Amino acid sequence: MTMRKSLALFLILMAVTACSTQKNTRFRRAYHNLNARYNALFNGRESLKAGEKKIAEATRNDYALVLPVFEYSDKEKASVATSEMERAVSKGTILIAKHSITKKPQKKPTDTDPYYRKFYNQKEFNKWVDEAWMLIGKGRFYQHDFSQAIQTFDLVIRDFSHTPTLYEALLWKAASFAEKGDYASARMALETYDTWGSAPSSLYGHYMAVSADLMLKESRFEAAVPALRLAAQHARGKQKKLRYRYILAQVLALTGQAQQAGDEYRKVLRMRPPYEMAINARIAAASLGGDNPEQNLKDLNRLARDKKNVEFLDRIYYSMALIDLQRDDEASALEHLEMSSRLSRNNDKQKGLSFLMSGDIYFNRPQYRPAFMAYDSAMVYLPEGDELKTALVQKHASLKILVENIEVVEREDSLQALASMPEAARMAVIDKMIAAEQQRLKEEAERQQNEFLGYDPYLTQGSSMNQSRDAAKWYFYNSSTLTLGKAEFERKWGKRKLEDNWRRANKSVAMRDELPDLEDPFGEPQAATNPTKGDEGAAQPSLETKTFTREGLMRDVPMTAEAIHQSNQRIEGALLNMGKVYNERLNDYPRAVEVDEELLRRFPQGALRLEAYMDLFSGYQNVPDAAGMNSVRERVGREFPESKFYAYLSDPLFFQKRDEALRAQDVAYQATYADYLNGDFVSVIAKAGVIEASGGENSLLPKYRLLKSLSYGREGDVDQFKGTLEVITASHAGSDEAALAQLLLDELAKGRMPVRGPVAPSRLAGALIEDVAPQDAVIEESKGYSLYPDAAHSLLIWVNRGVNAKQLLFNVADYNFSYFLVKDYDLIWHTLPDQSRMLEVRGFEKQHEAMEYLYALRQNATVFRGIDDGSPRLLVVAEPNVKYMLSSGDVKGYLPMYLTHYLKVNLTEPELHDYGVVTGYLRPTTQLVDEESKVDSESVYTSGGDVWQFALIYDEVGVNAMRLQSGVARFNNSRRLSHLKISILEMPQSRKALVVTGHAGQTAVQQYQELIAANRLAIQEVQGKKHQMLIITPENFAVLKQNGDVEEYLRFINR
Repeated sequence: MTMRKSLALFLILMAVTACSTQKNTRFRRAYHNLNARYNALFNGRESLKAGEKKIAEATRNDYALVLPVFEYSDKEKASVATSEMERAVSKGTILIAKHSITKKPQKKPTDTDPYYRKFYNQKEFNKWVDEAWMLIGKGRFYQHDFSQAIQTFDLVIRDFSHTPTLYEALLWKAASFAEKGDYASARMALETYDTWGSAPSSLYGHYMAVSADLMLKESRFEAAVPALRLAAQHARGKQKKLRYRYILAQVLALTGQAQQAGDEYRKVLRMRPPYEMAINARIAAASLGGDNPEQNLKDLNRLARDKKNVEFLDRIYYSMALIDLQRDDEASALEHLEMSSRLSRNNDKQKGLSFLMSGDIYFNRPQYRPAFMAYDSAMVYLPEGDELKTALVQKHASLKILVENIEVVEREDSLQALASMPEAARMAVIDKMIAAEQQRLKEEAERQQNEFLGYDPYLTQGSSMNQSRDAAKWYFYNSSTLTLGKAEFERKWGKRKLEDNWRRANKSVAMRDELPDLEDPFGEPQAATNPTKGDEGAAQPSLETKTFTREGLMRDVPMTAEAIHQSNQRIEGALLNMGKVYNERLNDYPRAVEVDEELLRRFPQGALRLEAYMDLFSGYQNVPDAAGMNSVRERVGREFPESKFYAYLSDPLFFQKRDEALRAQDVAYQATYADYLNGDFVSVIAKAGVIEASGGENSLLPKYRLLKSLSYGREGDVDQFKGTLEVITASHAGSDEAALAQLLLDELAKGRMPVRGPVAPSRLAGALIEDVAPQDAVIEESKGYSLYPDAAHSLLIWVNRGVNAKQLLFNVADYNFSYFLVKDYDLIWHTLPDQSRMLEVRGFEKQHEAMEYLYALRQNATVFRGIDDGSPRLLVVAEPNVKYMLSSGDVKGYLPMYLTHYLKVNLTEPELHDYGVVTGYLRPTTQLVDEESKVDSESVYTSGGDVWQFALIYDEVGVNAMRLQSGVARFNNSRRLSHLKISILEMPQSRKALVVTGHAGQTAVQQYQELIAANRLAIQEVQGKKHQMLIITPENFAVLKQNGDVEEYLRFINR
């Protein structure tokens, strides 16, 4: 007993003395190592594992896209493990606080013992502290606090570079940078990973996985293939091996390597994966196509018949549609897509993709009405912020306008046809409609009753066991009943928000057969169920809730001449709108021509004929059809010989000549005004008389007369002064000059007389040099300038005379065409009195529109490529001020007002004299090369070549490279071109290139370019965005990849 007490006392004393970390002895190191490892570190690691497991369980894989290499990328899903990660961080912190030993041992090292000297010189003497820091870093990483995680991993790399933990810290640091989007820093961390050649083999799989993840994030898919292959081979654990190999198969399919992708999917299946991954692997392998699509369809049909696959039917039928498209069987593809969308239960994204592909098929036929219906459903189901939905917005809006106008034409034609019938026949048709509607309502009620009493086998499969187990539960506690009820509700009503009045028509409807009906209201009876919006935005009672009576249906039938006239006006306007959509939005020029011709045929005296002729000429021009253009020219000449449009058709330079004539008039007026300012009143009177006597059209005639009147006043001729003022008020009533003349006449009536002598500066004189806006729009003047916020504006690009004017004009025109296709801005060169030049971009309706253009232009430095001599300088100027600036050359006088009211900044006096500071000009670094010398200089590109490739160059902003590559891969598979290799490569100036290699020669590449350009589905990701398609040799592409100058290469091949 005494022996036991002594031993217990000894152990207690040992524990008490060992707790301190202020002395570094072998005994204390052993104690703290033991306690740190099996207490804090063990618990922290277990908490980290629990958190990782929760993240994996919360992550729902979207097998329609390439899976992320790691499941922690989704911040929302990672948040489920917040408490576990906090606990892991806490345990790591406790370990360091209680068990870190930094005190040096008492024994000093000697020169004869290098091992002890190395031990003595280390900073930390507890061998588990580095693991504690790693635990803290990983916890911060999983919490998506990547900055803190990187700091922690850097500490490990700095303080524990002699331990194997260094390599793990480098990998987690690279992963942190990759998740932050700092890919350059991530690459740098990976490049330094095995600099010393001593990295542990146990981390090789993780190293390859991190490398592959970074490459996929950078859209370097081909480069990721070997990394994924090695990651799958060396991964620790079956689940990681499965995931990496599945992603490898997806990337191989994405890069056009269908055969190898199929092999990898089969390897996944042989590893007995979870059922969800297995079924998706089977679906993906079958959808790759290959030489036996019929067998693939049979395999997918077999999967569809399996009751276990109810949840995956949407993907199965979607994959069958992909195979149908590879076989050019669009009808079967549409049937399978309809099945996919109808049977989709909990995957809105997949349902949206099915509708989107249906819309693309209809659009390419083109069948625009069903395309709109499909796109409309896709807009409902695709999630907000999805790139596919964003790309679809403009096309959907265009089709909506088109279909609405088609509906107007069909409806009005139906109503007019009904009005033209004999009374008895008309009533018979209406009675038939009433009977059909009553029958429809009866059948609908029966259908709803049957659905309520019946069941859907797809909803009940796999649930019988749960139902028997949960049968005794109350409804809201019975999970099976709740699931069935939810699915049945969504099948009938679609996804609905929890809100009042959820059945109102002003809500998004999810099911395809519940889209806003697009049929003729006097055609199929079901069209009567679509409620319409009233003036106040509230839903009006639908025809289903109204009593179908003869009086109700006759209400809109045009029975009078006036009603028929109004109906025809609606048809004419709708046809004109349809033609514009076809021509300007959908680029379907034959349809545009057809609709415009129909408008002119049906309404030969219509009010919109001239505009229709303009659209028709544009359509024929776009087809192109020279005979059609000549026909329009002749018809316009017969019907509108005095119109400006006919003048343009007769002389394409008409508007240019007109603008030149107007500029000549402006110059002449400026000279006359200068005479007035200089006191040469005789000359002013003479010049004004010449203009009056010329009898031609001169918009400045009121100003000339006002100058003439003021000149008489300065000469003291009161009678002529009064007489000319009266002529102005009588001949130009309503003009600014007439208002000013009336003001002067009122002063005369008060007994005031004009004063002889030279001109004194006054606000009245300012009106003589500007095409002024109404007086309430003029805010102030600044050395001859006034502020007109509501007037038309221009952007002036002020450059030195040595600048290559042709190049700048080309750059700005190309920029406008790429980014402002809907707008039509005029570009005009002017020369100032000091011989500097201004490029005027004209066509902005208001000040704010011009300012938005200025800010956008300044962000695009490529427009000013090659201009580095202190120009250009950008100014937004109201049109009335432009004329004065061009004639006087006084740019400096405009700057104070421009700063205050446009840029809204305050500058010091020295800065005010620095035009560059004021206008924010750009200083690109490239040296300008004169266009003519560039043509004659030796090109960096070479002619000829045996090997050619296809390249699609595009701006990476707003383009999903993965989707683009996937679309091209599907196109290649459908054309039996799966042997072609697809790569995404980085280009200068934030651009990328999709490169397709493996063609038989130049002719084959040219044919490939023509085919893919005609297939909107293949490259729909870049539709509506700036891109260029090239055929190019590898040698020339290497040069292009370095300089990024696509325009120079195009000039080279054109020469």
